[in-house]
Amino acid sequence: MRNVPVVATLALAAAGCVDPDLRRGDEALAHGRYVEAIGFYEQARARLPEDPSPTRGINGAHRAHAAALLAEGRCAEAREHLEVAETLGPPVLVDHQELARCLDDTKAPAEARAAQLTRLLGLGDRRASLLRALAALEFELGREPDAVGHLQLLEQRSALTVDERRRLVDALLRLDRAQDAWPHIDEVVRADPFDAPLRLKRAELLEAGGRAREAGEAYRALAADFPRNPLVHLRLAEFLRRQGDEAAALAALAEADRLRGAAPPPERKFRPLQPSRR
Repeated sequence: MRNVPVVATLALAAAGCVDPDLRRGDEALAHGRYVEAIGFYEQARARLPEDPSPTRGINGAHRAHAAALLAEGRCAEAREHLEVAETLGPPVLVDHQELARCLDDTKAPAEARAAQLTRLLGLGDRRASLLRALAALEFELGREPDAVGHLQLLEQRSALTVDERRRLVDALLRLDRAQDAWPHIDEVVRADPFDAPLRLKRAELLEAGGRAREAGEAYRALAADFPRNPLVHLRLAEFLRRQGDEAAALAALAEADRLRGAAPPPERKFRPLQPSRR
């Protein structure tokens, strides 16, 4: 070695001098012995606090262990390993997507599934399937403001279904956000003109908003489209009465009564009074 330059000598020494615990950790990890691998990496880290390799090894071993547990449907245990890994490095999106899939496959409680999907959302996952699933879970959990927010975000990425719009309308109206509901009401009515309850609600909102002429047109269109629906004629009668058109209101009410089978009370016939003897 006398003729070998000093720098080359040091390089050769470094190449052949891999820490034994790191080497054992790598070997254990390669054979799926995750706990053993973590132990070896921990020992290396204790001796080599400035070397990032042991920390990377621990992180990788916890993630690999989590993946194996997820494949077995052991979601809670896998989450624990991912939490440890994230104290050593940034969260990995695919790990959390697999955890969400595990929770779904094992029918975990809605709260746990919603929390995991929310975590994915925070990590930047904006898939339409995720937003749909999360909105449905938030509705199930009674968290309507959150569900509405997820559906509104979904609408920016994908067309809402008619049923999703119906659910969004119902939630917005319960949250006293009728102005936000209007575009969705109109979309649902266009897609399903036979949705009589929603069309009645639309007419009611038009009247409440001071648009009496449009409300009248909406009620009359309903009576024409649903001639055998007594509720439609009853609501038309109530509207006409509020507008001061008593004759038209009575006609609409009579039609509602006829459809409901409500006949006027029979005329009572009284026996003639006997003449007084006094």
